[in-house]
Amino acid sequence: MAPALAAIAALLSAIAAPTHVAGLELEFPSDWFPVRIPRVTREDLALPGHEELQRGGAPFILTNALQSSEALTDLTADWVKRKFGSRHADLYEHGIRDTNDKPVITSASDALEFVENSGLAGNGSYAMVRLGATQTAAVRALMRPGYPALFDSDWWLQSCLHSTAARDNVFLAVAWSILIVGSDSAGFHLHWDSINTGTFQFQVAGTKHWVVCDPRGEESFYDPGDIDAFAPDLKAYPAFREALTKHCAHVAVAPGEALFYPSNWWHATKSDGATLGFVGRTVTRWNHKDVHQALRKRCDNPAPRTSKPPPKGESHLAKPRAPAAS
Repeated sequence: MAPALAAIAALLSAIAAPTHVAGLELEFPSDWFPVRIPRVTREDLALPGHEELQRGGAPFILTNALQSSEALTDLTADWVKRKFGSRHADLYEHGIRDTNDKPVITSASDALEFVENSGLAGNGSYAMVRLGATQTAAVRALMRPGYPALFDSDWWLQSCLHSTAARDNVFLAVAWSILIVGSDSAGFHLHWDSINTGTFQFQVAGTKHWVVCDPRGEESFYDPGDIDAFAPDLKAYPAFREALTKHCAHVAVAPGEALFYPSNWWHATKSDGATLGFVGRTVTRWNHKDVHQALRKRCDNPAPRTSKPPPKGESHLAKPRAPAAS
């Protein structure tokens, strides 16, 4: 068989139905989620026949993203506290169920402690630790064998942003690189990412379920935050049935894997157990003009703050209580 045909055959064999993971019971009608997201290895990704994936034109799961990586053992919540505990974090105390859920700005240490306690109490919460360029490099040092070429935007960042200070400013302003920690059942509503980059997420701990939707069907997606993609109210949002049966996929991403999705693809998540992931944005030859335009628009029209830090010296987080022993 010719190499190109062999690569296509391998890709088709890797496309599987959504994975069932014990612990989080998700059952869907058989006609939902027809879109299939390929699962490929680093070696598969480099083969002829995968050009659409190589250029970031379609979503995929990289199954050996963190093979033999120190990240799987060393990148823990405790490591984050030690390395970045004093950095600001966005804490969503009840997850991100819709656009009304706004973050509390607190330290990474306090945010991660809150998430850990909320898991004991059975409440889903998220903490997002925004990283600058230097902190991102520290995380990447654990991620052997390193980024796939598609995930590496250093060529663009260094050519367009000529100083570490400039890169830090962009990283923090648009959440270019973040560590995201969630307690069991923590969820993020259906939405799309701003500034037109592609996005990847390395799953370091726990399993995360995703609903990922092709933007060509976005007329049936309603507004960001309207839809619980895992349990949609089709009486209130009947057009979303078309999304479920034509435009969306459901996948489960396990520790050591990474999910990539292109610019403007919609997505929602739900944690199965406590989860930790490393999220980054990527610029390619095909989206860099759109990214530049989006950043220019953000610079010309800065968004208002949606939350504010607590008063200095005050403890502002009520720690969730674990249920009493029975």
